[in-house]
Amino acid sequence: MKLKLAIAVIVGFAAGFGVRTMMPPETTVADHWRIVEEYRNHVFNPENYTADPQTGLSSTEPPHDIEPSLAALVSADELRHLDLVLPSVAYSNRNATRHWMAFCDRHKEEIVWSYGNPSSAAFPTQGGQPLHLHLWFPESSTPLVQQLISELEGMGDEPIKRSTAKKQSAGCGTDKIVEIQPLIVQAPEDWTVKYQDGEGIHFYTLTCKRGENSLLMFSRWPAPGSKKQIPALVDSLAKGFLKEVGKSEEIKLDTLEYDTKPIMGDNFSGHSIAFMLEGGSLQTMFMISDGKGIWNGQFTGSKECWIEAIEILKKLRRSR
Repeated sequence: MKLKLAIAVIVGFAAGFGVRTMMPPETTVADHWRIVEEYRNHVFNPENYTADPQTGLSSTEPPHDIEPSLAALVSADELRHLDLVLPSVAYSNRNATRHWMAFCDRHKEEIVWSYGNPSSAAFPTQGGQPLHLHLWFPESSTPLVQQLISELEGMGDEPIKRSTAKKQSAGCGTDKIVEIQPLIVQAPEDWTVKYQDGEGIHFYTLTCKRGENSLLMFSRWPAPGSKKQIPALVDSLAKGFLKEVGKSEEIKLDTLEYDTKPIMGDNFSGHSIAFMLEGGSLQTMFMISDGKGIWNGQFTGSKECWIEAIEILKKLRRSR
C-alpha cells in the first residue's frame, strides 16, 4: 500500500509555478517584453513539461516570474491589466471555463497573458465562487476582450451537465457510461469513476476494485500540443521516470526495460509506456489526443486491469 501511495497519490494540480527571480536593477521596457516572451514560449512548448513519477502529472519550471514584468509593462502603458469578476457566471460553470481558456489560446498574440480563479488566493471565501479572470493585453485588443466578456456573460445562465450514468451492453459484459464534462467515460461495472476540476484542468480518477485496487488517472495536458508530438513526449516521460526512480528508495523496478505501445481508439489515440514493478504490478504512463489538445496520465496496478484501462481510454469521447 505504501508503494501504491508513493506512485499514485494525487498531490494537486499543476496550475502554479514556484520559480521566482530577481529583476535586474535597471530593467528596460524591452527587457520586460523579452522576459514575458521567454515565459510564454516556455509555457506554450509541450516539450518543456515533465511527468512527476509520484503523481503522473506534468509540470514545468519557467525561467522567470512573469507578473513583475507584466506590471512594469502596464505602468509603461504597453499593456492593460483587467481584473475581471463576472457575478453572473459561476466558477463551477465548466463550459465557461473551457470557453475563456480556448478563446485566449486562439488569440495568444492579442491577449498576452491570462489566468482565472487562482487557488493561491490570499483571502479565500466560502460558498459558490464567480468566474474571476486576470487578463493582460494591449489597448488595440480591447474590442476583442469586450467580445470575450460578452460571450461569457451569455453563458451565465447556461445549465451545467452533472454526472450521469447508464448501463450499456458492450461485448463480453456490461459497461457503465459516465458523462462528466468534457468527456464521456465508458468503464466496466466494477470500476469507479471520479472527477475533479481545478482552474480548468480536468482530472479523472478511475479505480478497478478487483483484487488489489488498480488506479487509472488522466488529465488535460496544460500546454498546447498535437498528436504528432506524442511519441517523442512519451519517450521523454519514460526517460524522466527512469531518472527519478533512480533517486527513489520506495519505487523499485523489476527491469529498466519498458514497452511502448500505441493506443488506437475511434476518437482518442496515442502511445503508452509500461514498466514492471517488483512484485508483478505495472506502472504505465500515456498520452492520448482527439486532435484538440493532449491528455496525459498514468496507471498503477495489475496487468488484467491495465488491459481494461486501455479499452477505457480507447472508448473516450467528448461529451459534446
